[in-house]
Amino acid sequence: MKGQAAAAAACFHKALRLNPDFAEALCNLAAEPLVQKQYDEAVFAFESALRVETNRPETFASLARAFSCLGRWDDAARLYREALSFSPESPEPHFKLGTALARLGKPTEAAVEFREALRLKSDFAEAERALNEVAPLLPK
Repeated sequence: MKGQAAAAAACFHKALRLNPDFAEALCNLAAEPLVQKQYDEAVFAFESALRVETNRPETFASLARAFSCLGRWDDAARLYREALSFSPESPEPHFKLGTALARLGKPTEAAVEFREALRLKSDFAEAERALNEVAPLLPK
């Protein structure tokens, strides 16, 4: 698997030499530091990709994930909202936004997002568990 990742990275680097603005190659290269838990490097790489192409929801979501791993919940929430502007019917960004909002101490807003994730995917166990966790914090 490691050899395949290196081969893929070499292909992405070659593609970027041919076209430095190839956002998909930038995003794929940015994913590697995220996997390796090099979150600051991943943030830099995903931000570079967003400077090239600003309409890739997966890049916003990946950058939000890197910010989440760094505990930068405000940045993560902002970027999950941006990802949702592209795909509001996707349950995963609602769940992730809810998680960021919960970490920011905003249980009411978090619950809205968890409920929306469950509306979109009724068997979304993680969203149901998260909603149950914030429920005691909600105003009566």
